Amino acid sequence: MTSIQKYYMRSINDSRALLLALLGAVLLAIIGCGGPNQVAGGAQRLAYADLTGKERQAAFSSLTKGPAVVHFKKGDRVPVRVTLDSSLAQVQASELVLVVERDFYLLLDGDGPPRLSEDGVDFESKAKNYFLFGFNVPKEGEAGMVLQIGIRPERSQGAPDQ
Repeated sequence: MTSIQKYYMRSINDSRALLLALLGAVLLAIIGCGGPNQVAGGAQRLAYADLTGKERQAAFSSLTKGPAVVHFKKGDRVPVRVTLDSSLAQVQASELVLVVERDFYLLLDGDGPPRLSEDGVDFESKAKNYFLFGFNVPKEGEAGMVLQIGIRPERSQGAPDQ
């Protein structure tokens, strides 16, 4: 073989090795990086009530050690604090209580946003959630601002109330 033929054969072999390495890396990325359902399958599980019970320290600690699934049960009362980070305005009545109407699960994972599931297994289905901002200006009385959040809304269109 001439040196030119050897050069081209080596280039072809190098290209094949590079292609195989890239395919291997892609395959490892697909296998190694699970979606939310896979993450939830290996996550620690706890009930929201555990965070307010006698063992609250242990329950809270499990939230900080990696992915966790929190089960909210019908009837749970969850205090919600609304904060506004602004130099222009402040929120005065910031304490609310969320009352759970039916069981749901919340996946907390540092690699992505919180995810919801109604069965504790499927965290990947896309819900038609929405956020609305507007103004309520009645014919008489004080005008006000409207913030509405739809999380798995009952209405099929996800349309805000009028």
